[in-house]
Formats: sequence, structure tokens, C-alpha cells
Amino acid sequence: MFGTCAPYKGLEVALDAFDLPRGTHPALRLTVAGADHPRFPGYLAAVRQRYKTRSGVRWLGYVPPAELRAIFARATVVVQPATATTGDSGAIYRAASWGRLVIASDLAELRATAEDVDPRITYFPAGIPAALAATLRDLLANPLQREARVAHNSEIVQRLTWQATRDA
Repeated sequence: MFGTCAPYKGLEVALDAFDLPRGTHPALRLTVAGADHPRFPGYLAAVRQRYKTRSGVRWLGYVPPAELRAIFARATVVVQPATATTGDSGAIYRAASWGRLVIASDLAELRATAEDVDPRITYFPAGIPAALAATLRDLLANPLQREARVAHNSEIVQRLTWQATRDA
């Protein structure tokens, strides 16, 4: 999970969902990268404190832009569990353009983001940790589906040239 952290970004949804698939995938790790949203100072520290006993969670904090690609490259899945959104998702654009598998809340704004660049995103009902966990379990259990989605998302970067963006 990546981005500015605020209550509507769904961090608690991801944390609550995280333990469920670990039963069958004990090596599963959740990486949280980002900093507080300016309107919610202290939010990330409060969430981290509340979930401090949760094993398998890596709290990176702010990640400089030069290091973002490496963070995404280590991810098997990028999760966008927002319960609400204010528009496009930079995390979805980055994940898709770097060929990552994306799971996102089924919100109209996130679907609109996907229409712009056509990534293969798997959606789950927003705000429901069990639905996110089931979606993650299904994707982890189906390597051929994962590989096809990653291959499609990797092709996106070939289409997202400056000229193509300008001409769109």
C-alpha cells in the first residue's frame, strides 16, 4: 500500500484483511509506504500504534521519488483499499505502468482511473476486509491469471509515451 495516509485511504481495511490470507501464505508481507495526508497529521502513527503487534507488516514511511520504482518492483500485488476517493489514483497509475498486479476498492472514481489507461485491476467491495482477503487469496491461488494481468499491465508502459499522452 502506497500514498498519503488518511482515514478514507483504507489502511485499516488492508491491515484487517492481511491476516486472513496469511494462513495459506505465511510468507505474505504487507508494506505500507507513505506519510500522513496534510489534513490528517498523526493518523499514520496512530494506526501503526494500534496495529503494532501485527506481524508481517513493514512500515516504510515516506519514500523518496527516486526509490519508488524499487518499492513497486518488490510488490507482488499493489492494494488500493480506499473507502472514498477524491479522484484519480497515482498509486494505480504507477503500479500498472510498472507492471504490477492491482487490487482496488470498487469505487466509481477508481474505475474511471482504469478506463484512462486500461490496466487489469481486480476490484473488491469497498470497506470490507473479508472481501479484500478473499480477492487476494484468489489471485495468489491462480498464478496464470496473475501472470496474464501482470503482462497486460507491463504493456501499458509501452503505450504511455509523452507523444501518446499529448495526442490523447
